[in-house]
Amino acid sequence: IDLISPPLARYDMGVESAHVIGKELEKRGFSYELVRNEVQFMKSEADELTKDFDYVLVIIDNPFPSRGFDPTSDAIWTVHFFDRAKRIVLNFSSPFYADDYYPDVETFVNANSFGFNRAQAREMVKRILGEEDFTGKTCLKTRKY
Repeated sequence: IDLISPPLARYDMGVESAHVIGKELEKRGFSYELVRNEVQFMKSEADELTKDFDYVLVIIDNPFPSRGFDPTSDAIWTVHFFDRAKRIVLNFSSPFYADDYYPDVETFVNANSFGFNRAQAREMVKRILGEEDFTGKTCLKTRKY
């Protein structure tokens, strides 16, 4: 499993959440590699980067709205290059990112929080692996989940 995390110049969010999720996956027999989304790459580069992975987990851990060309916005643009069959977005940020930035992402899991916490990450892993059911309700009304 490939965990994609944007580089953050002023904050180191994304790395902690990626490793917490990665460690939870390792406990269950998966392996993971954290790949920092350092550049605005092209589709061919995304395909090459993820060809050996079964899934690409894109972790959004940015409690502030993304701005234009700030490094935190890289995932907004590059997530669309990943193979739809492999792509899963795990959002620990604004639930409105789903509609605003990722309307074409089929597997978008909202933690309904405005910031990462370890307990939510552990619970999210249980649910994406089918160990427990998703029972929460979305706070969004514009998109069917």
